[in-house]
Amino acid sequence: MNTVIRKKKKIIILCIILLAAILIGVLSVWTIISRPVLQGIPHSSRVNKDVIEDYKDIAVGKGLELAAQNDVLKLYFDNETGGIAIEDNASGEMFYSSPQNAMEDTKASDTTKMQLSSPLLLTYYNLNSKTTTVFDSYTNAVLLNQISWAKMADGIRVQMVLGREESARLLPEQISSASFDELAAKVEETSGSTAAKRMKAFYLFYSAKEANEEQLEKYPALAATDIYTLKTSVTDRDKKTLEEYYKKAGYTYDEMQAEYEALGHRSKSESFPCFHLSVDYVLSEDTLDVSLNIEDVEYDRSQFYLTYISLLPYFGAGQTGEEGYVFLPDGSGTLIGFNNENNKTTFLTRGKTYGYDAAETNVDRGSIKNEFRYPVFGIKTGNKAIFGIITEGDAVSGINCELGNISHSYNASYADFMIRYSDKFMAERAFEQEPWVVYDKNGYNGRINMKYYFLTGKDANYVGMAKAYRSYLINEKIITAVNTKKDLPFILETIGTVRKPVKKLGIPVVDNVSVTSFDDAMTMMQYFTDHDVTNMKLRYLAWYNGGYYHTAASKMKVEKVIGSKNGLLDLAREADQLGAEVYPDVNFLVHDDKSLFDNYSASRDGVRTLFQKNAYYPLFLTPLLKMSGWYYCVNPQAILSYFSSFTEDYDKLGLDNISLGSTGNVLNSNYNKNNYVNREESKNIIIEMLRQADEKYNGIMVDGGNAYTFGYADYILNLPTTDSSYLISDQSVPFIQIALHGYVQYTGNALNLSSNLDKDLLTCIEYGTVPYFLLCYESSTLKESGVYDSFYSVNYDVWKEQAVSLYHKINEALSSVQNIPIQDHVKLAEDVYLTTYENGTGIYVNYSDENVEEDGITIAPMSYAIQQIGGR
Repeated sequence: MNTVIRKKKKIIILCIILLAAILIGVLSVWTIISRPVLQGIPHSSRVNKDVIEDYKDIAVGKGLELAAQNDVLKLYFDNETGGIAIEDNASGEMFYSSPQNAMEDTKASDTTKMQLSSPLLLTYYNLNSKTTTVFDSYTNAVLLNQISWAKMADGIRVQMVLGREESARLLPEQISSASFDELAAKVEETSGSTAAKRMKAFYLFYSAKEANEEQLEKYPALAATDIYTLKTSVTDRDKKTLEEYYKKAGYTYDEMQAEYEALGHRSKSESFPCFHLSVDYVLSEDTLDVSLNIEDVEYDRSQFYLTYISLLPYFGAGQTGEEGYVFLPDGSGTLIGFNNENNKTTFLTRGKTYGYDAAETNVDRGSIKNEFRYPVFGIKTGNKAIFGIITEGDAVSGINCELGNISHSYNASYADFMIRYSDKFMAERAFEQEPWVVYDKNGYNGRINMKYYFLTGKDANYVGMAKAYRSYLINEKIITAVNTKKDLPFILETIGTVRKPVKKLGIPVVDNVSVTSFDDAMTMMQYFTDHDVTNMKLRYLAWYNGGYYHTAASKMKVEKVIGSKNGLLDLAREADQLGAEVYPDVNFLVHDDKSLFDNYSASRDGVRTLFQKNAYYPLFLTPLLKMSGWYYCVNPQAILSYFSSFTEDYDKLGLDNISLGSTGNVLNSNYNKNNYVNREESKNIIIEMLRQADEKYNGIMVDGGNAYTFGYADYILNLPTTDSSYLISDQSVPFIQIALHGYVQYTGNALNLSSNLDKDLLTCIEYGTVPYFLLCYESSTLKESGVYDSFYSVNYDVWKEQAVSLYHKINEALSSVQNIPIQDHVKLAEDVYLTTYENGTGIYVNYSDENVEEDGITIAPMSYAIQQIGGR
């Protein structure tokens, strides 16, 4: 009876094996048919529609090959690295995507040399092994002969495959005993007896005669033959070693596939990481556009996450020993000299473009610092420089500086792009447990584009970079020449109402009280007007929905304690009679408080982290260098509806201007699984709100100055006037002021909050900055309210005379050049600077405590001088 049953089982098992073999054969054919092949064959018709010639493979040893040219530049394809080179026709200067002598760098490891020679770095996360890996294009594409390129109009498209194209390892997971012995013999012959012994140690033997029911169910082939199976404990390193043995022995994928078909085995091995992508390099007059579409990157998304991409990380890299510096958009701009003295120990410095994102909780802000508010970077080497602008994908980018003499001999400046964000969570009392890592399941799927300028001679410096940025902003119609009055604007900011403890009917309560009522604001403006302060702009904070601790701006309620709607209307009307303007500030992105009747729902309208927790934005007190509290964040998807609802009431007041302060310094993602918004999408929502505001109002104010506000802001308040003073930085420079002057009017920090007023006054004059004061009529109320730390020196009565004096000093120096672009900025000596305008006006500033002689004039200590300059 048992014998009959066993025979029936064997017949059934053999039938199953036969059926499985047929299915696997079909699937194998499909796998082979669908496997992408690179050589000259495009991986997607969508990414090749602009190609005008057939693809050709990289020609190792051929060097540079001219690919495109115009009157200004030549573009070469580099057959050695798969990168490019640019030649400036006028000067003959060459700019290479990778250092020419990277492979001879004695400071670099072999891995680093490969990275230095790569025009692209790609980071991915393996969902199976839970590991993160960096692919460089030299190791994983060039050396595997997996790069081809084709000409486009005015440029080229470079197509590459990073990683192995094979669908699986050449590593049999299951193999018959006879085939195993034959393969072992070949391994011993080609790699030695030790290799054969190692091979056998990594497999388990199963006998057909001794197989039990559990083994027969797991390995049906045991019904007919003895088999070996690969141990599950074999490490990736050992798998690679075995694979090399098999390749050397002449074992093939066809043999392995035939073995699987005979045994009825279906491989469970994971796919290799393999990324198909295309990079476009296109000349446009005097610039080069480099672009990549993330949506078109092809890889196995079920097993891998693409997390970061860096394009041209070593474009124009300067070798240690050469004269030069890296430019980063830190604050107003910073220069980091090459590490020639080997006295700088920080290898990599990175800033997140547009700063902090409340939805990303694993960001280590480190020491308090300025943000990178504009998406640019550059590097100067000798008499040439490269300047880059991120024109697409900027909101998901970071900007980097690498210094030489540490891991390698080169100094570099470049952008990277976060395609998929991850966050970590460590449970309390977890001790040595690994953190729980979660990845964004959506990620960024848009385009990446960078525009490069190539500067030579006298233009090869930070001033030339700033002027190139200005040129880009003008050409793209982002900024236009400013319309100015005779005198400089005087920016006056004030606070309407705060909460503080009061008594009502003898009972202690917390209630809104006036700090500066609308009548008080008019009194201040009248005083300044009476003292010849003209062209006044009043920014009014804390006037709606609870004042300083306001609720969401989903609707508008003017605070009664400062004068209600009629008071605001009277203020605007009387200001107009003085020739002044009122800019009530509305914050649509974050808010301090919430109530049952503000239409704000944290679950619907809030921002979430990857762990689906509510995100909060930090309230940061710059003057005191500390954190003071947290704001509620508004889901970017709700911003436009808030704006529409609020301005419906606001517009009934007939006001001509508005301040949208937070649009210039707040940019949040939202990882809410039901309302997902990536950072680039969030940026575009804010731009749309600014566009709508631009159509409605004559004037717009913003804070901080994120670059996407440049095309809409008439006034940028608190534009940085210094860098973050990193130890590796050598000089703070007015890069952004050079780029914007004459096109957008800007202030630094409020002068009455300065810790060194004499110095900051001179900085205003050196940087072409509009004077700005934050003054309150009843400043003692702020102290009693608990928010005095933020506004510790804002007493109107104390400051009003000095504010008049400071305004007239700055106005005397700058009124004649307020609409003139800056032509040059130079450090003449220690603590002595010269700013030159396009009309020939030169403003010398002396921060030292001694007289300085320059160009035939004397500049007194802690003072300035002005004269016309001709061709200095």
